[in-house]
Amino acid sequence: MTSNPPYGGPGEPLSPQGPPVAPDPTGPQLPQPAAPNPYGQPGPGGYAPPPASPGATTGADGGGRRGRRGLIATAIAVVLALVLGGVGYAAYTKLSGGGPQPAAALPGNAIAYFRIDMDPSASQKINALRLLRKFPAFSEETGITDDAQDLRRKFFEYIQDNGGDCQGVDYDREVAPWIGDRLGVAVLPPEANGSDPSFAVALQVSDQGKGIDGFAALNSKCGGSNSDYGVARGPDGYLVFAKTQALASKYAADATDSPLSDNDRFNADMDALGDPGVVSFWLDYKAFADLVPSDSFPSGTRLTALTQGADSMAAALRFNENYIELAGVATGVDAPQSTVDNPIVKLPDTTFAAFSLSNGGAYIDRLWGMLGDALDTQGQSLDSLSSRIEQETGLVLPDDLKTIVGDNVTLAMDSKGLDLSEVQNSGDTSTLPLGGRFQTDPDKFADVYQKLVDYASAQGGDLQLTKVNGDGFVAVSTSADYASELAKDGGLGDTDKFRNAVPDAESASTVFYLDFDSVESQILNAVRDGGGSQRVIDNLEPLASIGISSHVHSDGVVDGILRITVN
Repeated sequence: MTSNPPYGGPGEPLSPQGPPVAPDPTGPQLPQPAAPNPYGQPGPGGYAPPPASPGATTGADGGGRRGRRGLIATAIAVVLALVLGGVGYAAYTKLSGGGPQPAAALPGNAIAYFRIDMDPSASQKINALRLLRKFPAFSEETGITDDAQDLRRKFFEYIQDNGGDCQGVDYDREVAPWIGDRLGVAVLPPEANGSDPSFAVALQVSDQGKGIDGFAALNSKCGGSNSDYGVARGPDGYLVFAKTQALASKYAADATDSPLSDNDRFNADMDALGDPGVVSFWLDYKAFADLVPSDSFPSGTRLTALTQGADSMAAALRFNENYIELAGVATGVDAPQSTVDNPIVKLPDTTFAAFSLSNGGAYIDRLWGMLGDALDTQGQSLDSLSSRIEQETGLVLPDDLKTIVGDNVTLAMDSKGLDLSEVQNSGDTSTLPLGGRFQTDPDKFADVYQKLVDYASAQGGDLQLTKVNGDGFVAVSTSADYASELAKDGGLGDTDKFRNAVPDAESASTVFYLDFDSVESQILNAVRDGGGSQRVIDNLEPLASIGISSHVHSDGVVDGILRITVN
């Protein structure tokens, strides 16, 4: 490893004017590994300090006027946009996906962490571009038509051309020589009791010396003040930014000594999450909840109680050539586990939309308890409310609700016979092919069903539903034909588009599914009739389906996926 002699070691405060200021005593003076440079510009021994930026000052004591917060409001936004914009460019130009992530340059006591990586794994880059290019708007908006174009430059030029504050900045000369591939933001514990949480930003640069001066110049030209932030050289080729110089130096030193990448909980969550994709997020939920005042929620309910005691969570935005997905995982969650295989896979293969929930009775018990607590604070009684409902409807709550949801409840709408334009024009929803499969005790369900029929009749109405008993479940629909279809075992789970949208559906606790393709012509005609442009229609046509699913595991881990698939 080589050092970068012009600017000292990690944690040392840096001045945008070139010479380093007095180091913070908390910053260890360690040699700094040379950062990889994707632009191929450094010479032997690194860069000499660039020329001073007029008017740029950064005090060693972290003082100075706060001004317009150039870091937060202006230049960091530009850098963030450039890094985001570079995802497409990276997919064309680099396939390494290696090197240190921002978590290696941020303190290990972070409460939350957000990361953007324009140099992720090779598969992520290839899949992202394959998928995005299926939408005509991607090439039209970005201007990317071949492998040689730099999306970061195009995005920067877009900012300039549309009235941005960065007029006069030459991208090739003032940005490209130092901007890196990755950026991370950490929310940190308050520096003093009663104060707001702090933050640090880790920006990967190809050369730390050029990065310090380049950012100062960019910030100044984009309308910021260089007394609005502090910056210090962090480990592994990153610059660390904070509200003041003293904090920047402290956080860079903390990251050198104990980075977030060494945090056991963080690593366990990221391992459970899998591929971190292009964008990822992590939250120490308990630490975050402790910062939220207890009076922010009804009856003094703590934030952790509303999520059944979650410890931490992580999420990632990932690409496959056939879908884009937002995947998440939470640990320490006391959530009800599914007791049966999810029957959503047995719906007809002509299903347009469906929602399935397993072990809903356990959720009703918890919600019922929360409702009771809320009524108690208002001087009311849940028992009295239940008695009134029973007198009026005959329903015994919450028991009859738990009978309805049973081990699983799956609601569905079929595409066969579905005419969206007729429903839109007439407002009559009675013709919609709606129904449900209720995996519960058929005899108990029949008793509750009869109570609903009797109540509707007493009110001068008619449920107009058909009920068909299946093997261990009950099918109910607004259509006799559809009720019969639901009572059979269909093949939805065998279709490619369902499996692409909902992985491992049989073991999922909750599932939502929407088959866009099955009614695509109706939706596109509705858009066209509503005055939608051909450009909108062209970018809707690639959509195939949407799936949302979650799995509850015995060790308190809950994982979930939102997928949007394309043709």
